[in-house]
Amino acid sequence: MRKVMIAVDLSDHSINLLKESLTNRVWSDVEEVHFVHGFQLQIYADNFYFSAYPMEDQYDEVEKSVKELLTNLSKDIFKSENSPKLVHNCLISSAPTNDLCEYAKENKIDEMIVGTRGKHGIAGLFTSSFAEYMVRHAPCELHILRCNES
Repeated sequence: MRKVMIAVDLSDHSINLLKESLTNRVWSDVEEVHFVHGFQLQIYADNFYFSAYPMEDQYDEVEKSVKELLTNLSKDIFKSENSPKLVHNCLISSAPTNDLCEYAKENKIDEMIVGTRGKHGIAGLFTSSFAEYMVRHAPCELHILRCNES
């Protein structure tokens, strides 16, 4: 049985693309599906100090909100009772792309699914630095979804 990780950026575009592309997929050979969002930690320089968003005391609230969004997405994709085990996770990091790859390694993920937008064909594949990074660094099979828009 396989483990699949779906990297979700939480934009409306990404969520709609994932719902559209994955709702009718056959999941019979999949044991677990990990819905994971890499939340970019923002570091700001001020006159006298550095600050970050979110601050550490906000991590729990951010993780709770993200997991709720991921849970709702998984309910839209997996409508039957015979779904695989679903895992929802939020990684708060200054380097979320790297952490998503590490997460895939640590959890022995067999396939990673990511969405991208933009142009068609090879030119469209590399319009997203996230997709480009995953093409070069994903530790497993990579499935890139792109929208059907022109």
